[in-house]
Amino acid sequence: MSIEDDIERIAKTLPDRASVRDAIAKLPGAALEWDGLIRCQNLAIGVSLPDDDTEHDQLLAWLRDLDIAAAPERALRVRGSGFEVHVTRYWICPGERLIPLDKFHGKLTAPARERFRRDMERLFDHGKMHAYIRGEAHWLVSETTGAIVLSSWELIPAKKRDEYFEAIDRTLAKHS
Repeated sequence: MSIEDDIERIAKTLPDRASVRDAIAKLPGAALEWDGLIRCQNLAIGVSLPDDDTEHDQLLAWLRDLDIAAAPERALRVRGSGFEVHVTRYWICPGERLIPLDKFHGKLTAPARERFRRDMERLFDHGKMHAYIRGEAHWLVSETTGAIVLSSWELIPAKKRDEYFEAIDRTLAKHS
């Protein structure tokens, strides 16, 4: 059984949002993070009120089509009675634990830095940029391969290319 199977089973059998969130947070390797999501391996799990998340699903599909490894893809959505569980998966690092950059004690590898920067250039060339990339709070590093990914995928129009990439390069250099 996969973690996604466990999450689906929990969402379909427990009666309310709080009990579902608590049960998912108790899965092996799961941790409730500062942003309200539960992280377990390469998954980000949210338990919320039901909503129409079509726009976000379209964004994630577009990012996947662009081959942006720093972005997740939709893995699972389960609607319960008065709640919804949504799971995204970082496909670049299957099964790996994601560590916030400020808690990562290693060095970012050259291949990971280069892939990340290329991804951000491709995104910028398509007229968009990650809204929260200038700070380090949304940067995560996979434990084994060192892949760099971002949380909180919200895009804004691309502008000030030099400033944008100076911020990215500064963060990459700081952790190299």
